[in-house]
Amino acid sequence: MSRRRVPIDTFGIKGHRIWPKKATLPVGYTFISKWGMVWEVTENCGGGRYRIYSEGIYVIRSAKEIKSGQVLHPCDRNVYGVGYLGIGKYTYSENKHRSDCWRAMFKRCYETNNNYLSYSQVEVCESWHNFQLFAEWYDDNYKTGWDLDNDLKDFEGARCYSPTTCCFLPPKLNKQLSNTYEAVPTKEGRKYRAKISFNGKTYEIGRFLCWKNALCAQVLYRFSAIEGEIRGIFGEDFVYKYWTPQRLHKLIDRSVSVAESKI
Repeated sequence: MSRRRVPIDTFGIKGHRIWPKKATLPVGYTFISKWGMVWEVTENCGGGRYRIYSEGIYVIRSAKEIKSGQVLHPCDRNVYGVGYLGIGKYTYSENKHRSDCWRAMFKRCYETNNNYLSYSQVEVCESWHNFQLFAEWYDDNYKTGWDLDNDLKDFEGARCYSPTTCCFLPPKLNKQLSNTYEAVPTKEGRKYRAKISFNGKTYEIGRFLCWKNALCAQVLYRFSAIEGEIRGIFGEDFVYKYWTPQRLHKLIDRSVSVAESKI
């Protein structure tokens, strides 16, 4: 059965996925890559290699790569169907630490398995879909050995990785922020014992007739302990802006709600 060219009209120009029988691809021939970008052959460079063009980008690729559709444009969203390299000075191979950090965001937010259920409603902002823009922010904010975090600044529930909701934190502080506040106080006799573990130590807070009061005391104590850590690292202005009474009230409400479901 003979092979024929099939025009693709989705992109507004003529493109093909079925290739001519000729040994060489003609200049002016258009095709659609695996990721849906339309390319045009602009020059036969010899040796089975061709210069091709798409949306401001010229690259040289082999006939095999072209015919298999394995031609990646910087704007192709090939990272979990969302992220893309973008056009700029940063490359994946030469910026591995930046790239690993960037890809980890998409893995948490868009991985389809059950390993990241807590991130099922979290998104990466549109500007950070472009690796170039994330890498620029990374260079302006990264501190060696620190983790990317979207919990400290994003307490209003936006659930988003973005320049305004993210910062880099020491691993210990990042872990402290991730610890739950919902531990139900232990009942001892007629009272409830309030205590927390922090930085490897157990702190006894007191005993209360009402479990809610004991739980609120635990949340307040942990909140104050973490505040001291944040103040020591970022200063008073940062605490004033992000570690607010409104945040404390929200933590208490969430902790009580979760604890009620356990009792």
